[in-house]
Amino acid sequence: MKVLPYVIPALLFLAACKDTPDYVIDKAEMAELIADINEANIIVETNVAKYPSDSTKQLLKQSIFAKHNVTSEQFDTSLNWYGHNLELYAKIHDEAIEILEEKQKHLQDEARKSGIQIVAAGDSVNLWNAPAYHLFKPEITGKFLQLSFSYQANQDNKPGDRFAWNLRLNNIRTSVDALVGVDYNDGTAEYISQSVQPDTKSTITLQTDSTKTVTRVYGYIDYEIGFESAIIVDGISVVRTRLNPAIYYRRNQGQKVLK
Repeated sequence: MKVLPYVIPALLFLAACKDTPDYVIDKAEMAELIADINEANIIVETNVAKYPSDSTKQLLKQSIFAKHNVTSEQFDTSLNWYGHNLELYAKIHDEAIEILEEKQKHLQDEARKSGIQIVAAGDSVNLWNAPAYHLFKPEITGKFLQLSFSYQANQDNKPGDRFAWNLRLNNIRTSVDALVGVDYNDGTAEYISQSVQPDTKSTITLQTDSTKTVTRVYGYIDYEIGFESAIIVDGISVVRTRLNPAIYYRRNQGQKVLK
């Protein structure tokens, strides 16, 4: 799956792009930067124990900015400018995908030559198996933004697993409620509902009961599109991590049990 958590897809209905101003990172460098950031996000999501806090994640991101000799402010400013020139952003998006695919191909080739078998990590995994971004445009997709997932548990699930739904809603005028829930084998269910703010990366995390067995994990957003011409949801992932006793006590904060 092509995962580009911070990249907005092409929107053909917008006007043609303009030349970039001096304060904006140029197209080639921006594509390289976005590819590196998305590669780092994948590393963080699959190595939670190594990056347990926001500060460790931020250090990794800052190292990428230093590599490209830019600041976080320059990146944010450039991202905002490209977000208003989406035809040009689409080209950068495609270039970033090509960069990531080429890196993946190179790693696979090197692993094959060395006789190494590449396997997915068992303790932390992204369950989301659909595109990491979606475009909702009323005249094409209807007046409702409906996004959901549902996964049946398998032998890889363990008691006390945590499920985190990550996503970002772009070009939306108000906050939206998102829900993540689980069904247990004893007939009970548990869920958490959280408000997702516009243009902000959000994470809705549900800590499962360590004394019960999960049979299904699911989540959904249902929003009626009003004055928005289009809404983009990107950076989508559903990351499962293992029980962390140090933060397990937080499971009662905002979660509700259905019997």
